[in-house]
Amino acid sequence: SYALSKNDLPHLASTYNNMGMYYHDSYQLDSTFYYYIKTANVYRELHDSVKIGETKFYQARLLFEMGLHMESESKVSQALSLLNAYPHNPVNFEANQLMGLCLMERNNNKEAENYFKIAVKQILLDIAKYKVLDAKRAKMAIGNAYGNLAEACYNQNKFEEARSYVLEGQKYLEKDTPIMLVS
Repeated sequence: SYALSKNDLPHLASTYNNMGMYYHDSYQLDSTFYYYIKTANVYRELHDSVKIGETKFYQARLLFEMGLHMESESKVSQALSLLNAYPHNPVNFEANQLMGLCLMERNNNKEAENYFKIAVKQILLDIAKYKVLDAKRAKMAIGNAYGNLAEACYNQNKFEEARSYVLEGQKYLEKDTPIMLVS
């Protein structure tokens, strides 16, 4: 109400985004999507292409979680078209991986492999300086990216290449690495 009364668009966008995250955490997916759309509309008014790209990624991730892979692919493509101009944005790392996952769902493992390689390259560049992610998050991100890349290669019967990516990803595992990533 405050943001609306003061016409404070950045605050309004942030509020809508937080509401979307709240509903996402509560598994109220229709409400989540609704607030992500409202967020994107406000950022469009502000001409903030980075925030629009991030919001489109959140929409794509939600669609993927709902099993709507083609719709997710479309949204993540829109997000990447905006975010690729900002390679130091952590959402860009995730968006390339989500595109790879969408493509794997359609058995397009060769193209998925390309997106996972982009994500690996971006994260490795960050690991050299930790400008985007802190050390812990960067290690989890690169481990996940290598795991996805290995799976795309495995699905193409490129077993030795898959093995090498798994071994490379294992170098980043730590004692407190989540079990899903370890597996």
